[in-house]
Parts: sequence; structure tokens; C-alpha cells
Amino acid sequence: MSVLGKKWVLNQGKISDLLTQNLDNESVTFHDPFLMPNMERAVERINNAITNKERIIIFGDYDVDGISGTAILVKVLRELGAEVSYRLPDRQDGYGLNVNWISELKEKNIDLLITVDCGISNRKEIDEATAQGMDVIITDHHTIPEKMPDAYTILHPALGENGYPFPHLSGSGVAFKLGVALMGDNADIWRDKLVDLASLGTIADCVPLIGENRWIAKQGLDQIRKTEWEGLKTLFNKAGGDNSNGHDSDLVGFRIAPRLNAAGRIETPYFALQLLLNENNSAHALSEKLEQLNVQRQHFLEEALKKAEERIEKQSLLNKKVLILWDSDWRSGIVGLIAARLSEKNHRPAIIMEERGEELVASCRSPETFNIVKALQSMAECFETFGGHAAAAGFTLKTSQLAQFVGMMEEYAEKHISDDDLEPILNVDYEVDLNEINKSLLSKVTALEPYGEGNSKPRFVVRGVHPLSLQTVGREHSHLRFRVQTADAPVQAIAFRFGPHYDLLQKAVFDQRAVDIAFEFSRNVWKGREQMQLRVIDIKI
Repeated sequence: MSVLGKKWVLNQGKISDLLTQNLDNESVTFHDPFLMPNMERAVERINNAITNKERIIIFGDYDVDGISGTAILVKVLRELGAEVSYRLPDRQDGYGLNVNWISELKEKNIDLLITVDCGISNRKEIDEATAQGMDVIITDHHTIPEKMPDAYTILHPALGENGYPFPHLSGSGVAFKLGVALMGDNADIWRDKLVDLASLGTIADCVPLIGENRWIAKQGLDQIRKTEWEGLKTLFNKAGGDNSNGHDSDLVGFRIAPRLNAAGRIETPYFALQLLLNENNSAHALSEKLEQLNVQRQHFLEEALKKAEERIEKQSLLNKKVLILWDSDWRSGIVGLIAARLSEKNHRPAIIMEERGEELVASCRSPETFNIVKALQSMAECFETFGGHAAAAGFTLKTSQLAQFVGMMEEYAEKHISDDDLEPILNVDYEVDLNEINKSLLSKVTALEPYGEGNSKPRFVVRGVHPLSLQTVGREHSHLRFRVQTADAPVQAIAFRFGPHYDLLQKAVFDQRAVDIAFEFSRNVWKGREQMQLRVIDIKI
């Protein structure tokens, strides 16, 4: 076993096969938005609302996908002269619409409600909005329920048997298509202006980076570096975007997105949206605010993880096939992060809840061997609201329903998760020699960017390595850094969250024992200088 306790499975790939992956970039394109079912109806209704000076509100989700999609539609509708405002739910309210929101919108005399990255699971709330005299246009990409809301119209890339040619758009991707469609003769110009915002949600929401999503991500990463949106430009600089190049999706996934998400996790998602909109020229002040909130988010997460792992060990929860934990101190803004870390580490679904007296708000994460939203659908009677994808979902639950839910979920997991599914496995694509770790290999790896879901970054293993200059780095010494001597020159290696294994590895270095390293190969850019870097995934001594 490895340092992380994982079994390595080598897929026996050859380096010569690296560029033969099924990623024909020439066939990746931007589809006509009007190929999406109901697009004409949605555009006509919005144009009528603009002409008649009706009050329009955009209701987006609180994550990066919902926020960036909301920013797209607000910018487009303002450009078209619409009377438009926006709302975002607080994470304390849970995912999606609720009846209280509908009551507020009625008081504001809203005529047209447009959802972004939510709505498809809010049948009751949308029925209420319709009863109150509002027309509702849903733009969403989440799992389609058996009974859909009775909205004015629904834009969803997977709707209809012979519908849109690419069913995997993100929420911001669907909003992007609607925004471009609304611009009429200026569609191409606005497509290029908005693609950077669409790429934020596309990359951050982990939709498959294939097909049209690949086009959005690639074009968006190019556009971010020359964006005309002051808020995004400020955020790009604050996140160290100048130390990136090419089509490295980590720029969004690990630098920009965490800062945008930190707003809603710790305080309010409006900070992130107002930054992207540069409301009242506040971009610079808000970027500083997001920086502070992101540091707080990191601290809260580490404290919560420590508490969760202690409880898992004390209560022997790894005897269960699903991890279910709750605590009143765990903010709803970080329960998804806790669930993601625990699911990845323990190779099983994790459901983490914030306890709020009579109610719990949950976030779920799951490995690819278990469809979490399908599991939730099988016990839908337990929830006030729920929704999501196969790998990530959320719900709101009455405390009185907790025991029933835990019993049903543990029983469901027992039936649908085998013992083999729980074995932690690390799939490795290629085995390389030290003399193959060079610029030629790096150029092959970067040619297939951007990487993400559906187009995973290739994983390599190199054997018999003697780490040089091993040291801990980062806040609380949580990461490791060392060098690997290749045939050409030493290459830097970074091992995130491997700090606790420092003593074990230092002893191996002292005893002159070689190690095997599983890694991803990437560029590290610092002050305009580019270097090869191994991003360590696991180590065997």
C-alpha cells in the first residue's frame, strides 16, 4: 500500500498514445443557442418584458456556477435596457427557491422570474410563483425530476429526446446560451465578451470538459487574460493569474473559484456577484474582501475536518458504507468541502449536515461508483428540498426526519455499494522513467488542456526515486516540497496536504530508501518564469 493507503492500478498506457485520446479539438464548437428546446419562446418572452418595461428578476444559485450565470444575464439585460434586478439565496436558506422568496418577489411586483442554475427541482415554489401572477423561465442543468415544474418555459440542455446537441452544459453555460441568443445581431460579439464568465461556472462546477464545454473553457481561459470586466480583471490579478498560462483550468478551479465561493460560505454570495458586476465601482474593495474571507474559509475547514475525523475514528464510522455526520458548529458554507475531503479520503459517499435546531442543511459528495442524487430520489419523502448531480447533491431535512433518513440511506448504501467499491484505488495512466520527465513530455500534456471532468489530467508513476531537499511548506506546514533529479536537471515536486507524512518520508530519505511517485505533470509559472513541476498524488516507500 501507499502512504495514502491506496492500491495503484496501472492502465499500461504508452506515452506514444498520449496524443491519441479522443479529443478532436477541430470538432469542438459553439452550437447555435436556438438549437436548445424552448429558446425562441424564452427570448420572445424576455424581449416582450423589456419592451413593456416589466420588472424582471434573475434568481441564481449561490455557488460559482450560479453567480457567474447570474452575472451574464444581468449584464445582457442591462445592455438591452431591461428593468432587471437579482437575488441569490443565502447558504443558510438551502439550495434553490423557497416559498419565502416567492412572497418577497410578489411584494416587489415582479412580472418575470428567470432562474439560473436552479429551479428544475422547485415544482412547489414555481407553482406558487405562477399562482401569484409571475411568469417563470427556468434555466438549469441539474437532474431532471419525474415531475417538472409548470413554468412558462424551461431551458435545459438535456430536455427532449432530440433536443440540444450537447446535454452537459453547466448552469452558467445555459445562461450563456440564453444571453447570446438575446443579443440578436450582436450575438457573436457578446459570445466572445461573455465566454470568460461562462468558463468560471463550467470549470468550477466540474461538468464534463468535453464537446462544447471544452470550447467554453478554452475560449474563456484565453478571454480572462484580456477581459473587459473590471471585477474579473481585479480578481484575476488578486488570484495570481499572471503566474499562469496556456489553458490550465487550475487557474479557475484552485485560484478564482475558491475566492468567489468564499463569499457565500462565510458571509453572503452577493459580494462575489457584485464583484463580477463591479457594482458602484467596488471591484477592488470587494476583491480584498474575498481574499480575507477565503483565508477564514480555509481555517474553518481545517478545524471542522479535524473534528469530523476524530468522530469517525471514535464512533468506528468506517464500518458503514456511507459517512453521515452533523454538527451545529459546521457552517452550511463549508459542509460541501468537508464532504468532498472525507469522500475522497475514505472512498465512499459522505453526507455532512449543519444542525440548526429543528432543521438540518446537508451537502453530499460521492465517488463515481455511487449515484448520490439517485439515492436521495429514492427517499424523497424525507426532505423539504433536495437536488444535485450523481456526484454532488444537497438537501434540507427536518430534525424529526433525521433518524428515518439515516436508516434509509445506510440501508440503501448497503445494497448498492459493494466491498470492492470501498477499496481505495488510484488509477495511473502511464509509467515513465526519470529520463522521460522532460519538456517534450510536458508539451504533450499541455496540448490536451484544459483538463477536467471527462478529460482527466494524465497520471504518471516513476519508480526508484530519491527525494532531494525534502521540506514542509504552507500554513501550518501542511504540504511537502522536494526535488527529483532527472536526466536533464532537478525538477520541483509539490505534495499538497502531505505534511503529516513528513517524518515517514524523511526517515526514508535518511535511510537512503527509494520511493515510487504517482504524479501529474504541469508547469509552474512564477514571475513570468516557467518551470516543470510534479504535482504528487501519492507515494510508495
